[in-house]
Amino acid sequence: MEEVYYSDSDEDSSPPSSRAENGVDDSHVQGVKDMVLNTQMANMGKVKQLLQSNLKRLQSAREIADAREELLRESMQALLDLKNKVQEEQKSIVDKRAQLAAHETKLNNLRLRVDSLKRSG
Repeated sequence: MEEVYYSDSDEDSSPPSSRAENGVDDSHVQGVKDMVLNTQMANMGKVKQLLQSNLKRLQSAREIADAREELLRESMQALLDLKNKVQEEQKSIVDKRAQLAAHETKLNNLRLRVDSLKRSG
């Protein structure tokens, strides 16, 4: 059943307010729908802003991670270079020690010969 409201005034030329079958005013329903749509659009805008902000933070974090990775890569290469340099120096010391030992042996042999020449002479 449709309810119709009448005005006592003859000046009111607007049509009677119609109500849907469930007793709710159509203009009120449309107003609620519009409000919900506006709220959804505003929320979507906020979500879009948050997504953009998070993407910027993610990009920033990625750039920081890339810089740290590059620094670590350079540090590891510097350590390898230093290790190689130290190993070369160690090898050089070992070689010099071997040469010194060879010279020591020759000098000891020469001393023994000189001592034997003194005794025989």
